[in-house]
Amino acid sequence: MQQTIFIGLNAGGNPAPFTVLDQSRKADTVKANIGDEISFDSSPRGMTVEVDFFEGKSPFQEGTMVKDKTFHRVSKQGTFHYKCTLVTADGIRHGWPDNPNDGGTVEVGSGH
Repeated sequence: MQQTIFIGLNAGGNPAPFTVLDQSRKADTVKANIGDEISFDSSPRGMTVEVDFFEGKSPFQEGTMVKDKTFHRVSKQGTFHYKCTLVTADGIRHGWPDNPNDGGTVEVGSGH
C-alpha cells in the first residue's frame, strides 16, 4: 500500500503531518506494514519537505533523512519518530530546530 503524509503549516505556523492535502485530518501517527511505501509532500504545494527520523532509526533502508517526494519502501518493524521542516521557495525554514514540537510517528507492523 502507498501512503502520502502531507506536511503543512498548522494554525500556529508550525509544520504538522496530515493524511490528506486539504489538511482536514491530522496524522500524528501513521500506521504501515513492512513492504508498504510512504512519501512526504508539502501542503500547500511548492515547499520542500525535510523529514529526519530521531535516534538514527528509520523505517526505510535509505536512511534517516528524506528530502524528496518519492515513495520509500518500509523495511523495518517498530515505532519511528520524526521531525519535519518546510522550506519555502525563498529559503525560509519553518520547523526544526526552531520548534521541537513538530513531527510525527510512523508505526510499522510485521506485514499483511
